[in-house]
Amino acid sequence: MLDTVKPVAKRYEYERMTGEQLSAALAQLGITMREFGKLTGTKPERVKAWLDGNDNIPQSAALAAVLLTMPGALDLARTYTDSVARDTRTADRD
Repeated sequence: MLDTVKPVAKRYEYERMTGEQLSAALAQLGITMREFGKLTGTKPERVKAWLDGNDNIPQSAALAAVLLTMPGALDLARTYTDSVARDTRTADRD
């Protein structure tokens, strides 16, 4: 069955953000790769791979980095993320 599934054509091509550009954005924001990962729902290992140039940075992550530079956006993102995320390593286990 899978051999009959045709891939969906890409409608858009994006110029990819580089690891250096993402690193500069995080420095401008004053946040770590771990915090960026938390804000975007991305594992730190993936963010590190982006920064090291070992993995393509998805458009959604690049967009998040850009939008977070808008006045008040980082504080809003932190507040929202803190309201919906919990660290599963420290959560009570029932």
